[in-house]
Amino acid sequence: EAFLWIKDNTPKNAVILGDGTDPYTIYYSERNVANWNLTNMDSSFASADYVVLHRFEHQTQQAVDYINNHSSNLSPVKIVFFDEAQKEPAVIIYKVNK
Repeated sequence: EAFLWIKDNTPKNAVILGDGTDPYTIYYSERNVANWNLTNMDSSFASADYVVLHRFEHQTQQAVDYINNHSSNLSPVKIVFFDEAQKEPAVIIYKVNK
């Protein structure tokens, strides 16, 4: 659902950054992928238009910390929840504020 949302709601030339999301981004969203540079996180975000944080597989703690510490540079645009009460986010899609 989240990656189909990306396909329907982002520019075709958008670049998506996410930990372990490359196949979903390419197949479902039909978007380009940015790669994490754990030694220079700023460059990873500079190359991306959107960032995907999810709970389907392990997320690099360094990336999660970077997102949490730079929230002023990110705007959440879509959240998909595991539960109907919308208390457990499965996927959060952020737009990178440039």
